[in-house]
Amino acid sequence: MNGPCRLSLLAALMSAPPALANEYARFESVVVVPATRPGEAAGCASRALLNLPPAWRAGDAAVVMLAPWRTPDPARDRLVAALLFEEAAVLELSIEPCPAAETPEAVDPVPEAFGALSALRRFSGAGLVVAIGYGAVARRILDTVADHEAGGRLGSDGPRFAAAAAFDGGAPAFALGAAQPPRERSPVRLGMLCDALGSVAGEVAEGLRGGPESVAAACRVAFGVPMPSHASARRE
Repeated sequence: MNGPCRLSLLAALMSAPPALANEYARFESVVVVPATRPGEAAGCASRALLNLPPAWRAGDAAVVMLAPWRTPDPARDRLVAALLFEEAAVLELSIEPCPAAETPEAVDPVPEAFGALSALRRFSGAGLVVAIGYGAVARRILDTVADHEAGGRLGSDGPRFAAAAAFDGGAPAFALGAAQPPRERSPVRLGMLCDALGSVAGEVAEGLRGGPESVAAACRVAFGVPMPSHASARRE
């Protein structure tokens, strides 16, 4: 599909209700156990919803999306729809205190994110995985690409996030993670992810300057991904 047609189709998808955009997605329940460091208080296991595009199979890309899922949010749902359109599976992980906690405290999303990464690799066979924080926890999610965080929680040979993105209502932020094996086709997959994030950035970020294309471009620069050829042609 060429650039203009593909963008038109994506725009049409984003204008549709989330339920319609996700009409053909498959859903699975995934148990996530927080990945804590030695000496840290153990978190509680939780169930997360895994959205799978129709043609998704083991080895394909996935996103761990940490957000307040109990609150209705059309913009957040359109972001999920955009990611599914790019054929990435989306694991919806809600950050909440353990139900048995007598005095609920703020939950650090980083152990939860790494627990989700481990589950996606072990049980779903996901390939390249990106972490996305949405809402109040968003900026902390950028720390998931730090090797000291990953190594301390999943070991020196454990899985690593390829990249992370944060949407907290302000300007989106991006961070590149560990280098991925060539089979993951990181430039292609991360570029498609950037385009998806840019397509809905105006809905999830207030006071956005430059429009969706500027967000996609900033994402590509942060992830070290070349600009798409159709964008280059427009600039010439």
